[in-house]
Amino acid sequence: MARALQVGIDATHVDAHMGTVSRPPFLSSYVDVALENRLPLPLIGRDTESLPAQKIPPTLVAHGAQLGQQLEARGVPLIDAVLGLPLNDPIDQITVAKKIIDSLRPGLTVLLLHPAQDTPELRAMAPDWRSRVANYAACMSSELRDYVRQSGVQVIGYRPLRELLRASA
Repeated sequence: MARALQVGIDATHVDAHMGTVSRPPFLSSYVDVALENRLPLPLIGRDTESLPAQKIPPTLVAHGAQLGQQLEARGVPLIDAVLGLPLNDPIDQITVAKKIIDSLRPGLTVLLLHPAQDTPELRAMAPDWRSRVANYAACMSSELRDYVRQSGVQVIGYRPLRELLRASA
């Protein structure tokens, strides 16, 4: 992290693709890097009801919940829900996205997207390429953008969370 900051990268958060550092031997170092640099990290808070459906071992869920409580007590913003556009069905993802938006509860939600343009390379490397292209089309549609605006959902990135965390330090 120090090297990235030294060369001028404006780090907004720490992340690990697909939760790769969420195992206990790695998790403490991951959290330490975030805390040392006052950067948010996408961790679920106390409400872990959606996690068992993702086949996460119960011991890891319990460890994460305990860690979430500790971080929350320190003022670290945590994620209330993680949702995503599906990669197993490319059909009408605008409607799927609207249903997700309509189902949101108050709090901080991360919506996982895998948008990609249709290229020969994508088709060669991703068996789910049709869904990724459908994700892209949904994300680029003015229909969905207008729906989000009208829904009252406040879309943010990690920068405002970083500023909130740094202001509370």
